Amino acid sequence: MKIHALVQKMHWKHFTTKDLASQLQMSERNAQRIVADLCNVDLARICGEELQHTRGRPIKMYQLV
Repeated sequence: MKIHALVQKMHWKHFTTKDLASQLQMSERNAQRIVADLCNVDLARICGEELQHTRGRPIKMYQLV
């Protein structure tokens, strides 16, 4: 419920786990676990990837269903 309320309050169409972690004052790993659980029960889904200017993997963008 906190994530749903935050997404509505911030008017986010999509978000990253880093966005959630910073706004909810939790670790990024904890936010990753929560979003993975939401994806497993079809309450969230991956809607794209954000390419970084540096090396490494792209950042996954999520959207609540």
